[in-house]
Amino acid sequence: MVAGSVEYDNEEKDYQLTRAYREVTTYADQIKADLHRAQVIQRKFLPDLAGGRLSERVTWAFSFDPVEEVGGDYYDVQHLDEDRIAILFSDVSGHGMAAAFVTGILKTTFASWIDSKMELSDFVELLNSTLCRLTPVGNFAAVFVGIYDCSTRELCYVNAGHHPQPWRLPAGDGEPISSITEGRTLLMGVNREIEIEPSRLTLRSGDIVLFASDGVVENQNAEGQIYGTERFGDFLQAQRGGSVQNLVESVVNEW
Repeated sequence: MVAGSVEYDNEEKDYQLTRAYREVTTYADQIKADLHRAQVIQRKFLPDLAGGRLSERVTWAFSFDPVEEVGGDYYDVQHLDEDRIAILFSDVSGHGMAAAFVTGILKTTFASWIDSKMELSDFVELLNSTLCRLTPVGNFAAVFVGIYDCSTRELCYVNAGHHPQPWRLPAGDGEPISSITEGRTLLMGVNREIEIEPSRLTLRSGDIVLFASDGVVENQNAEGQIYGTERFGDFLQAQRGGSVQNLVESVVNEW
Protein backbone atom coordinates (compact mmCIF):
# COMPACT_ATOMS: atom_id res chain seq x y z
CA MET A 1 0.00 0.00 0.00
CA VAL A 2 2.86 2.38 0.80
CA ALA A 3 4.59 1.61 -2.51
CA GLY A 4 1.32 2.12 -4.39
CA SER A 5 0.73 5.45 -2.69
CA VAL A 6 4.23 6.70 -3.55
CA GLU A 7 3.80 5.63 -7.17
CA TYR A 8 0.45 7.46 -7.38
CA ASP A 9 1.94 10.62 -5.85
CA ASN A 10 4.79 10.60 -8.37
CA GLU A 11 2.38 10.19 -11.28
CA GLU A 12 0.23 13.05 -9.97
CA LYS A 13 3.29 15.29 -9.61
CA ASP A 14 4.43 14.43 -13.15
CA TYR A 15 0.97 15.26 -14.48
CA GLN A 16 0.83 18.58 -12.65
CA LEU A 17 4.34 19.54 -13.78
CA THR A 18 3.56 18.64 -17.38
CA ARG A 19 0.36 20.65 -17.26
CA ALA A 20 2.11 23.65 -15.70
CA TYR A 21 4.87 23.46 -18.33
CA ARG A 22 2.34 23.46 -21.15
CA GLU A 23 0.55 26.47 -19.65
CA VAL A 24 3.80 28.40 -19.22
CA THR A 25 4.88 27.53 -22.78
CA THR A 26 1.53 28.66 -24.18
CA TYR A 27 1.70 31.89 -22.19
CA ALA A 28 5.30 32.54 -23.34
CA ASP A 29 4.30 31.96 -26.97
CA GLN A 30 1.46 34.46 -26.58
CA ILE A 31 3.83 37.05 -25.11
CA LYS A 32 6.30 36.47 -27.92
CA ALA A 33 3.57 36.89 -30.53
CA ASP A 34 2.29 40.07 -28.84
CA LEU A 35 5.81 41.52 -28.74
CA HIS A 36 6.27 40.75 -32.43
CA ARG A 37 3.02 42.55 -33.27
CA ALA A 38 4.07 45.48 -31.08
CA GLN A 39 7.42 45.59 -32.90
CA VAL A 40 5.68 45.76 -36.27
CA ILE A 41 3.39 48.54 -35.02
CA GLN A 42 6.24 50.60 -33.55
CA ARG A 43 8.26 50.39 -36.75
CA LYS A 44 5.21 51.65 -38.64
CA PHE A 45 5.38 54.76 -36.42
CA LEU A 46 8.68 55.69 -38.08
CA PRO A 47 8.65 58.07 -41.05
CA ASP A 48 9.36 57.04 -44.63
CA LEU A 49 12.51 58.96 -45.50
CA ALA A 50 13.41 56.98 -48.61
CA GLY A 51 11.61 59.21 -51.11
CA GLY A 52 8.97 61.83 -51.69
CA ARG A 53 8.94 65.43 -50.49
CA LEU A 54 11.11 64.77 -47.42
CA SER A 55 14.07 63.71 -49.57
CA GLU A 56 13.81 66.46 -52.20
CA ARG A 57 15.91 69.05 -50.33
CA VAL A 58 17.43 67.14 -47.40
CA THR A 59 19.37 63.86 -47.47
CA TRP A 60 18.43 61.45 -44.66
CA ALA A 61 19.92 58.27 -43.24
CA PHE A 62 18.97 56.34 -40.11
CA SER A 63 19.30 53.13 -38.11
CA PHE A 64 16.68 51.88 -35.63
CA ASP A 65 17.74 48.86 -33.57
CA PRO A 66 16.15 48.57 -30.08
CA VAL A 67 17.83 46.35 -27.49
CA GLU A 68 14.53 44.49 -27.03
CA GLU A 69 11.73 43.83 -29.50
CA VAL A 70 10.34 47.29 -28.74
CA GLY A 71 11.82 50.24 -26.91
CA GLY A 72 11.65 53.87 -25.93
CA ASP A 73 13.79 55.43 -28.68
CA TYR A 74 11.73 57.19 -31.33
CA TYR A 75 12.14 59.73 -34.12
CA ASP A 76 9.83 61.41 -36.58
CA VAL A 77 10.13 63.83 -39.49
CA GLN A 78 7.24 65.50 -41.32
CA HIS A 79 6.60 68.46 -43.61
CA LEU A 80 5.00 71.51 -42.02
CA ASP A 81 4.73 73.45 -45.27
CA GLU A 82 6.54 73.94 -48.56
CA ASP A 83 9.83 74.95 -46.92
CA ARG A 84 9.73 73.82 -43.29
CA ILE A 85 10.32 70.34 -41.87
CA ALA A 86 9.42 69.30 -38.32
CA ILE A 87 11.91 67.00 -36.56
CA LEU A 88 11.51 65.00 -33.34
CA PHE A 89 14.12 62.75 -31.71
CA SER A 90 13.36 61.22 -28.32
CA ASP A 91 14.33 58.72 -25.66
CA VAL A 92 11.64 57.54 -23.21
CA SER A 93 12.66 56.38 -19.74
CA GLY A 94 12.62 52.63 -19.19
CA HIS A 95 12.53 49.78 -21.67
CA GLY A 96 10.16 47.35 -23.31
CA MET A 97 6.40 47.66 -23.71
CA ALA A 98 5.90 50.48 -21.20
CA ALA A 99 8.42 52.72 -22.95
CA ALA A 100 7.09 51.74 -26.38
CA PHE A 101 3.59 52.73 -25.30
CA VAL A 102 4.83 56.24 -24.49
CA THR A 103 6.34 56.52 -27.98
CA GLY A 104 2.77 56.09 -29.24
CA ILE A 105 1.82 59.20 -27.24
CA LEU A 106 4.74 61.06 -28.81
CA LYS A 107 3.63 59.95 -32.27
CA THR A 108 0.02 61.10 -31.89
CA THR A 109 1.02 64.41 -30.27
CA PHE A 110 3.56 65.05 -33.03
CA ALA A 111 0.88 64.35 -35.63
CA SER A 112 -1.44 66.87 -33.95
CA TRP A 113 1.32 69.48 -34.25
CA ILE A 114 1.65 68.87 -37.98
CA ASP A 115 -2.10 69.28 -38.46
CA SER A 116 -2.44 72.39 -36.26
CA LYS A 117 0.59 74.33 -37.57
CA MET A 118 1.25 75.69 -34.07
CA GLU A 119 4.54 77.36 -33.17
CA LEU A 120 7.46 75.29 -31.89
CA SER A 121 7.26 76.54 -28.30
CA ASP A 122 3.52 75.82 -28.21
CA PHE A 123 4.13 72.26 -29.36
CA VAL A 124 6.79 71.68 -26.71
CA GLU A 125 4.38 72.94 -24.07
CA LEU A 126 1.62 70.67 -25.43
CA LEU A 127 3.92 67.64 -25.48
CA ASN A 128 5.07 68.25 -21.93
CA SER A 129 1.53 68.71 -20.55
CA THR A 130 0.34 65.60 -22.42
CA LEU A 131 3.09 63.44 -20.93
CA CYS A 132 2.48 64.89 -17.44
CA ARG A 133 -1.19 64.02 -17.78
CA LEU A 134 -0.95 60.54 -19.32
CA THR A 135 2.17 58.94 -17.85
CA PRO A 136 2.84 57.80 -14.25
CA VAL A 137 5.03 59.78 -11.89
CA GLY A 138 8.66 58.95 -12.56
CA ASN A 139 8.20 58.46 -16.30
CA PHE A 140 9.67 61.05 -18.63
CA ALA A 141 10.97 61.59 -22.13
CA ALA A 142 14.15 63.32 -23.28
CA VAL A 143 13.20 65.08 -26.50
CA PHE A 144 14.92 67.16 -29.16
CA VAL A 145 12.38 68.90 -31.38
CA GLY A 146 13.02 71.40 -34.13
CA ILE A 147 11.90 73.05 -37.35
CA TYR A 148 14.29 73.20 -40.28
CA ASP A 149 13.59 75.85 -42.93
CA CYS A 150 15.01 74.64 -46.23
CA SER A 151 14.81 78.11 -47.81
CA THR A 152 16.96 79.80 -45.14
CA ARG A 153 18.81 76.69 -43.87
CA GLU A 154 17.88 77.74 -40.32
CA LEU A 155 17.21 75.15 -37.62
CA CYS A 156 14.97 76.40 -34.79
CA TYR A 157 15.06 73.90 -31.92
CA VAL A 158 14.45 73.00 -28.28
CA ASN A 159 16.38 70.32 -26.42
CA ALA A 160 14.29 68.97 -23.54
CA GLY A 161 16.99 67.05 -21.70
CA HIS A 162 18.15 64.85 -24.56
CA HIS A 163 21.65 63.44 -24.13
CA PRO A 164 23.84 63.10 -26.06
CA GLN A 165 23.27 66.44 -27.75
CA PRO A 166 23.16 66.37 -31.55
CA TRP A 167 26.40 66.90 -33.44
CA ARG A 168 26.96 69.30 -36.30
CA LEU A 169 29.50 68.12 -38.86
CA PRO A 170 30.32 71.14 -41.06
CA ALA A 171 30.84 70.55 -44.75
CA GLY A 172 34.16 72.39 -44.72
CA ASP A 173 37.17 70.52 -43.33
CA GLY A 174 38.53 73.69 -41.75
CA GLU A 175 35.70 73.96 -39.23
CA PRO A 176 35.61 71.45 -36.34
CA ILE A 177 32.57 69.37 -35.50
CA SER A 178 30.58 70.59 -32.50
CA SER A 179 27.64 69.71 -30.26
CA ILE A 180 24.38 71.64 -30.59
CA THR A 181 24.16 72.81 -27.01
CA GLU A 182 21.64 75.67 -26.83
CA GLY A 183 17.85 75.74 -26.44
CA ARG A 184 17.82 73.49 -23.39
CA THR A 185 14.89 72.94 -21.04
CA LEU A 186 13.67 70.28 -18.59
CA LEU A 187 12.80 66.70 -19.44
CA MET A 188 9.28 66.22 -20.79
CA GLY A 189 6.67 64.83 -18.39
CA VAL A 190 8.30 65.88 -15.11
CA ASN A 191 6.98 69.39 -14.34
CA ARG A 192 3.91 70.97 -15.89
CA GLU A 193 5.55 74.40 -15.90
CA ILE A 194 8.77 74.64 -17.91
CA GLU A 195 10.70 77.51 -19.49
CA ILE A 196 10.83 77.23 -23.27
CA GLU A 197 13.25 79.39 -25.24
CA PRO A 198 13.97 78.00 -28.72
CA SER A 199 17.42 78.55 -30.20
CA ARG A 200 18.42 78.99 -33.83
CA LEU A 201 21.28 77.60 -35.86
CA THR A 202 22.04 78.46 -39.48
CA LEU A 203 23.46 75.54 -41.44
CA ARG A 204 25.37 75.57 -44.71
CA SER A 205 24.94 73.39 -47.75
CA GLY A 206 26.55 70.02 -47.06
CA ASP A 207 26.44 70.28 -43.26
CA ILE A 208 25.35 67.14 -41.40
CA VAL A 209 23.36 67.05 -38.17
CA LEU A 210 23.69 63.70 -36.40
CA PHE A 211 21.29 62.48 -33.70
CA ALA A 212 22.24 59.48 -31.55
CA SER A 213 20.60 57.74 -28.60
CA ASP A 214 22.33 57.38 -25.25
CA GLY A 215 22.82 53.70 -26.05
CA VAL A 216 25.62 54.74 -28.40
CA VAL A 217 27.75 56.73 -25.95
CA GLU A 218 26.87 54.56 -22.92
CA ASN A 219 27.78 51.31 -24.63
CA GLN A 220 30.28 49.23 -22.60
CA ASN A 221 33.02 46.89 -23.72
CA ALA A 222 33.87 43.54 -22.14
CA GLU A 223 35.84 45.29 -19.40
CA GLY A 224 32.88 47.52 -18.50
CA GLN A 225 34.40 50.70 -19.95
CA ILE A 226 31.85 53.19 -21.29
CA TYR A 227 32.41 54.47 -24.83
CA GLY A 228 31.65 58.09 -23.87
CA THR A 229 30.81 61.29 -25.75
CA GLU A 230 34.43 62.43 -26.10
CA ARG A 231 35.50 59.23 -27.81
CA PHE A 232 32.41 59.34 -30.02
CA GLY A 233 33.28 62.90 -31.02
CA ASP A 234 36.76 61.75 -32.04
CA PHE A 235 35.17 58.93 -34.02
CA LEU A 236 32.90 61.36 -35.87
CA GLN A 237 35.86 63.61 -36.62
CA ALA A 238 37.63 60.68 -38.26
CA GLN A 239 34.53 59.77 -40.30
CA ARG A 240 33.65 63.23 -41.64
CA GLY A 241 33.78 63.96 -45.35
CA GLY A 242 31.67 61.03 -46.51
CA SER A 243 27.98 60.70 -47.29
CA VAL A 244 25.24 60.70 -44.66
CA GLN A 245 24.51 57.04 -45.35
CA ASN A 246 28.16 56.06 -44.95
CA LEU A 247 28.33 57.99 -41.68
CA VAL A 248 25.35 56.15 -40.21
CA GLU A 249 26.68 52.80 -41.38
CA SER A 250 30.06 53.53 -39.81
CA VAL A 251 28.38 54.34 -36.47
CA VAL A 252 26.43 51.07 -36.58
CA ASN A 253 29.55 49.08 -37.51
CA GLU A 254 31.48 50.65 -34.64
CA TRP A 255 29.21 48.71 -32.29
